[in-house]
Amino acid sequence: MESDVDLRGVCDNGAVLVMDNTAQKNFSAAIERNPDIVSGALVFRGTRVPVAALFENLKDGASIDEFLSWFPGVDRQQVFAVLDDDSAFSA
Repeated sequence: MESDVDLRGVCDNGAVLVMDNTAQKNFSAAIERNPDIVSGALVFRGTRVPVAALFENLKDGASIDEFLSWFPGVDRQQVFAVLDDDSAFSA
């Protein structure tokens, strides 16, 4: 199955994105990019919540449970799929 999300290249934050096939499948099931949603930023699939919001909130000290309560459209599996390869978002 091919992903409808381009996971190659450089992320919004300038990080180079490199994933193996399993991580790419889990990650692409959790996120999407559409130029008509939040100006094409990576968002959690089925929502308008930018993936960057997760990292910003965690960086500011929020817990995953707090993030999930603030963004009820995002589910725990999506968060962990993104966090399983957080190296995708590090420079």
